[in-house]
Amino acid sequence: MFNLEWRDVPTQTTTAVPNLSGTTHELTNLSPGADYEFRVQQVDGSTVSAWSAWKSFRTDGETAVIIDVGVIVGNSVKVPTRARRFIVNYV
Repeated sequence: MFNLEWRDVPTQTTTAVPNLSGTTHELTNLSPGADYEFRVQQVDGSTVSAWSAWKSFRTDGETAVIIDVGVIVGNSVKVPTRARRFIVNYV
């Protein structure tokens, strides 16, 4: 199980998405050309991991983007396509 937090970078408004049972979650209603960050935390019974580092991404337009968190290097993700929806795969 995982917890997910994501936020709008300029306002730092954070949205928590707790208790995700799968490894994919879709963020919707993102603004075009906006900067966002997300992080994940693993929950295994009563054991809860530390939060991952914040990972950043920028939306450019309208098409969905899928990124596997396991292959992200560093703390930044450049989303090269036009995205209003961002799907986080944390593996």
